[in-house]
Amino acid sequence: CNLLHAIADDETGDLTRRWLAGETIMHRALADHLDEFECEAVEIVTASGVQIDVDLVGGNRRIYHRLSQAAHNARPGFADSVARPLRLFAYGPHPDIRANVVYVEFTGVRVESCLIAAGHALAVIIGGAFYRDRVLPLIQERQAIEETMPIDSNVRAQHGWHDAS
Repeated sequence: CNLLHAIADDETGDLTRRWLAGETIMHRALADHLDEFECEAVEIVTASGVQIDVDLVGGNRRIYHRLSQAAHNARPGFADSVARPLRLFAYGPHPDIRANVVYVEFTGVRVESCLIAAGHALAVIIGGAFYRDRVLPLIQERQAIEETMPIDSNVRAQHGWHDAS
């Protein structure tokens, strides 16, 4: 998603040429594009009548930081994989069903973020009514599911999802 944002926002074409040449594009090379592009995507979605109840830019930063901790073997990145009452470390599905529910919600918010971002980037690249016709219905469907099956904020907080917005 981040690379797609940056390519869609790459006015000079330098980043796109580097990627097409097979170069590895590091996250720090994308950072300048992400906040502005994602804010623009949220504005377009909101103007289309879809309510965004999460801070996608801030949420993406927190998620990137959290996943980076585990990727770089920092202890806080593994804290939510421990079921303290059961004295178990979860290597697969978490033994506490409430943790799994929170992970599903977390994943849903990430999917929505990627739909907004990738949909906007693809609409910039290919043009037309792509966003309205293909992306908005998917976002609305995900939000409808979340509304019909809300998760208690205390359960979220117990399992590391302190701020869903």
